[in-house]
Amino acid sequence: MGGMINTDASGQGSLVYGKISDHVLSVKAILLGGEVLETYPMTVELAERFSQQQ
Repeated sequence: MGGMINTDASGQGSLVYGKISDHVLSVKAILLGGEVLETYPMTVELAERFSQQQ
């Protein structure tokens, strides 16, 4: 799953069924150290604000 999400892969059926980004809206994962990682959709404007904070 992680590799498919990272590359937005979906194989031969993507033309018919769509890519991963067409179906996955958010991800909640528990990392190796126990930290919880949650992703969510955001607007381009919000992503740009986050990128300027670093």
